[in-house]
Amino acid sequence: MSLAAQTTALIAALEQLGPHDHFCSIYESPREHYAVAIPFMRIGLDRDEKCIYIADDGTVGDVREAMQSEGIDVDRAIASKALVLTTKEQAYLQHGSFHPEWVFTFWKEAEQLAVSEGLAAPLQTRALSLVAAAIYDSTVAAWDSKYTYMRQHPSEIDSGVTTVVKPTASPSYPSEHAVTAGAAAAVLAYLFPNHASSFTDMADQAGQSRIFAGVAFPSDVISGMDLGNQIGQAVITYAKADGSNQIFTGSYPAAPGVWSSPTPVTPLAGTWHPWVLTGGNQFRPAAPPAFGSNDANTQYAAVKNLQRTNGTNHLAWFWQPGFFQPWLQQVETEIFQNHQDSNAPRAAQPAEPKPAKLVKAPVVRVTESWRQHSYITCHERARDRPT
Repeated sequence: MSLAAQTTALIAALEQLGPHDHFCSIYESPREHYAVAIPFMRIGLDRDEKCIYIADDGTVGDVREAMQSEGIDVDRAIASKALVLTTKEQAYLQHGSFHPEWVFTFWKEAEQLAVSEGLAAPLQTRALSLVAAAIYDSTVAAWDSKYTYMRQHPSEIDSGVTTVVKPTASPSYPSEHAVTAGAAAAVLAYLFPNHASSFTDMADQAGQSRIFAGVAFPSDVISGMDLGNQIGQAVITYAKADGSNQIFTGSYPAAPGVWSSPTPVTPLAGTWHPWVLTGGNQFRPAAPPAFGSNDANTQYAAVKNLQRTNGTNHLAWFWQPGFFQPWLQQVETEIFQNHQDSNAPRAAQPAEPKPAKLVKAPVVRVTESWRQHSYITCHERARDRPT
């Protein structure tokens, strides 16, 4: 009897999992583990979702065999990039590469503080974009200096130097960890001055980690931090002149079919200086159907008579927390899945368009297993990130 036949009820439950749903399974044998993990993966592949299986040490071959025995064409799924079958070392212990975790740590800090401080949505996206710009420009500047001075890492000069991780595949001076940390911390301190000391501590940890790891000299970190701070100050100068400090003194009185509010949220945000556009009105769309017109009434009726289902409600709830956060998380997912973490300048800038793949839905499901005192497997179906 196949594993699928033995777990009909379980499969039915797995099929009900929605985005952001997690579950853990405790098992006593590989057979029990695969009875859950393989159907979980199969459902995702059948739905054209991205599937990532992070296997325990030395079990990749067993996982592949289990998948094949249940009818999964593993080679085809991997070739189409619908399936990633990897180990914990390959997934997490990326020695010798730039670790974008520091970048995302600062980015997430900005996002969390923007929300906790109660900033309006335009001010939240402003904060995130300023931090991102600082990180990107500091990465470009770091690579300019690296390939100008071509300094070797400590262990490349003296083979007797021991390291915790392997040096990055780029010159040592300055440390990219320090440059990006210095820039991000400066901008965050400008945005959230009450937390400035914590950002400084965080940046110091990022830089010192390279010295402690044995892959950077103190001057790599010191000069990197100074360079990053200068870039951060340049971003702050830009921010102070972006128009976001304008004070609104007008009003929006009530009128039929016209939005009004005594306390509008950042109504002048459309006049702020954009990054790429010549102005907020550059691509302004045509006006919506006039209030009371046939077109408008048709749209009103469509909204009013919408038949809601669990699926439509789930989609509404998913996007309720914010209109931009899932896209930030998707950036991290794409960097992880496309191995751009080994290329810091590429990781710091937007991803290039990719050719069409088998995978159509922006949904990721992950299975990760490990053994400590007992066998445990964690599974996740998410729209945002595979960790």
